[in-house]
Amino acid sequence: MSNSPNMKTKTLFTYLCWAIFIAMTGIAGCKMSVTPELYLTDLRDVAVNGTEGLSVPTTLSFQIPSSSQCEKYTAQFTELMGSSFTGFTAKGCEDRGMESYLMANVSLPLFSSGEAWQEVKSLFGIGALLSEGEEEISVFMALDLGEYAALSERVKSEFYQELELESSTIKFVINNDSRKTESFNVGGCFLNAEPVTFFKEF
Repeated sequence: MSNSPNMKTKTLFTYLCWAIFIAMTGIAGCKMSVTPELYLTDLRDVAVNGTEGLSVPTTLSFQIPSSSQCEKYTAQFTELMGSSFTGFTAKGCEDRGMESYLMANVSLPLFSSGEAWQEVKSLFGIGALLSEGEEEISVFMALDLGEYAALSERVKSEFYQELELESSTIKFVINNDSRKTESFNVGGCFLNAEPVTFFKEF
């Protein structure tokens, strides 16, 4: 498919709220946040041209009981999560008020079809799909249920508790690296810390 210079691209960001609770020895009710950093030229390249092999730099954080035991939890989380993400790299721990978090960097795959998503092994991925009229690009986060089940089994095997996924925090950082103004339809999320209940164009 070709991308007409005059084509108005609206990118639809669907906000997903999940929570990952890892019940294990010493860790109860662990919060997880996922922050992909999106670039519009990459999203268009994948959706319009079908380019494969691109990825999204992403920051992960996992709640831990105490940052004073950072080394211990870094080893545990790297072993458990490393095979569920590409390029899992622990980046130390930080305190946020009364809570402590282990930070990590990963790469999430960008894909434009269900077939392409099936080819990668990653707990999360970013889809960029072109509408039939080629006027919109829908962007969303995908979860690999099979990989999630495998990760849950690894947690259960080591800590005798199952991994439960309920309400994790997803935050998209959007970078307009194109040479024109872009339009977005956004709804059911917070945009720049302001709630957007119904879909609205920005």
